[in-house]
Amino acid sequence: MRKLAEFIKKHKIITILLAVAILLLAKSLFFKDEAAGYLQETAEKRDIVTYNSFVGNVEPASDIQLVAQASEEVVSLAVKNGDKVKTGDVIAELDTTAIDYNIKLQEANLETAKRNNKFNISDAKHGYESYKESIDRGLNTSIESARTQMNSAKDALQDAKDEYEDAKKSLENGSYEGIQSIYLQREQAYRAYLSASQASSDAYRTYSSKYKEYTEAKKAYDDAVNSSAENIAILKTAMDSAKMAMDSAKTQADAADRSYENARDTYNDTDTAYKNSKKSILKKLESAVDTAQTGYDTAKKNFEIAEFQVNQQLESYEAAYDKTKALSDVSAAEIQLNQLKATRADYIIKAPCDGTVTQLSLEKGEMATMGMPVATISNLDGMQVNIKVDEYTIKNVHVSSPVKILIDAIDKEYEGILIEVDKTATVEGGVSYFNAKVSFTPDELVKAGMSVEVKLTRIDERNVLSVSQVSLQYNEDNTAYVLVKDAGGSMEQRQLVLGASDGIYVEVKDGLSEGEEIFYPKKFDFNMEEMDSMREARNSMMLGE
Repeated sequence: MRKLAEFIKKHKIITILLAVAILLLAKSLFFKDEAAGYLQETAEKRDIVTYNSFVGNVEPASDIQLVAQASEEVVSLAVKNGDKVKTGDVIAELDTTAIDYNIKLQEANLETAKRNNKFNISDAKHGYESYKESIDRGLNTSIESARTQMNSAKDALQDAKDEYEDAKKSLENGSYEGIQSIYLQREQAYRAYLSASQASSDAYRTYSSKYKEYTEAKKAYDDAVNSSAENIAILKTAMDSAKMAMDSAKTQADAADRSYENARDTYNDTDTAYKNSKKSILKKLESAVDTAQTGYDTAKKNFEIAEFQVNQQLESYEAAYDKTKALSDVSAAEIQLNQLKATRADYIIKAPCDGTVTQLSLEKGEMATMGMPVATISNLDGMQVNIKVDEYTIKNVHVSSPVKILIDAIDKEYEGILIEVDKTATVEGGVSYFNAKVSFTPDELVKAGMSVEVKLTRIDERNVLSVSQVSLQYNEDNTAYVLVKDAGGSMEQRQLVLGASDGIYVEVKDGLSEGEEIFYPKKFDFNMEEMDSMREARNSMMLGE
C-alpha cells in the first residue's frame, strides 16, 4: 500500500486520467441510455489552458561575489556586513581622479578635431561645388573651346555635304558651271545618234523590201522555163530591174549603217568625256566631304577628351571632398570617449541584486586591483528550484517565462520565473534532460528542502470558441467535422478548422459560430459538467510533452 501511495503521489495525472476513464467505462456499461439518437451541445467560448509540470525542491539562492573592475584606491564604503541592499545600491567607490582627467582630455581633443574637420570639409566642398558650377553654367574654357571647334567643324561638314548633293543634281541636268559645253555636245551627239539609228533602220527596211521583190522576180523567172521566149524576156528584164533596185538599196543601207556607227562613236566619245568630267568633279567634292568629316571627327574627339579631362578633374575634386569627410570621421575618438565614460561606471561598485552583505573584503583607503573580491551579497529572501526538463519538453521552456510553484506541504501557490536553462543536455542511463532553474519570492512558511511542483503554461488561449473533443468526427483524410441541423431539421456535416486543445475541449477557428447547436452520436452519456471536471483535473496536473 505504501508503494501504491508513492506511485499515486508521483504520477497524479496518470492516476486521475485512469480513474476518469474507469468511471466513464463503468457508466457506459451499467448506466447505458437505451434511447437511440444524438447528444446535443452548444458551441461556446472558453479558456483553453494546459501546462508543462515539473518537480523539484526549494533551495536558497546562491551568493554573488562582487569583484573590482578597475585598479584604484577605495575612497568610500557605503555598507557594512549584515546590511540589506537593493539592486543598484552603491557598495563602494574607487578614486576617479585619473579617469576623470582622461575623459576631459579626450573631450577636448575630440572638440578640436571636430572644429578642424569642419573647416577642411567646408574648403573641399567649396572647391568641388565651384568647379561643378563652372561646368553646369558653361563657363569652363576647356570644354567650351572644344565645343566651339566641334560645332564649326560640324557646320563645315554639313556645307561640304550640301555642296556635294547640289553638284550631283546640277551635273545630272547639265546646269553645273564648267561642264555645260560638254553636256550640250553630248546631247547633240545623242540626238545625231538617234537620227542616224532611225535612218539606218529605214534603209535596212527598204533594202529588205527590195530584196524581197528581187527574190520574187527571180522565182518568177526561174519558174518560166516552159513559157514563151517573149514572156521569159519580160521576166528577165523585171528580175534585172529588181536586182538593180536591191543593189542600190543595199548601198544606201550600208552608207546609213556607217553613218550610224560614226554617230554612235561620236556620242560615246562625248558621253565618256561628260562622265569623266562628272566623276572628276564629284571625286573632288567627295574628297572635300571626307576632309570635312575628318575635321569634324577630330574636333569631336577633342571635345570628348576635353570633357573627359574636365570630368576627371571634377571627380578629383569630389574624391578630395569625400576623402576629407572620411578622414574627418571622429567615430573612433567618440567610441574611445564613450568607452572611458562607460569604464568610469566600474569605479562605482553597485549591488547587482537584492540581498544581504555577508562579507566585505576591502576597507576604505585600501588599494583595489582588477579582479579582486570586494564584497559578497547573499539572496536570503529569494528561493529557487532546480528542475529537470526532458528533451521533448525543452522547446516550451524559455528563460524569463513565468511559472506557478505549488507546495503541497503548506498548500500554497507562488509566482516565479525561469531564470536559467542549460544549453547542453545531461545524459543519464540513456535518458537526456536539461537542468533549469526557477526563482521565486518565498514567505515565512517556505523552508529549504520542501518538495514543489513547477507549472509552466504551454497553451493559453483565452475566450476562444470551442466544442468538446467527443463531439468531433473525422473524415478519411483526418479532417474534423461536426453534425448540425439544416433548415429542414436534417443532419448535415459541417467541416471545421481546429486550433488548440486541452484534451477535453478543442478550439474552433473556422466552421462554427458562437451559440450554434451541434449533435453527435451517444457514445458515452455524461454531461458537460463532468467534462469540465475532467478538464479541470487535467489542466491542474498536465505533464510536459
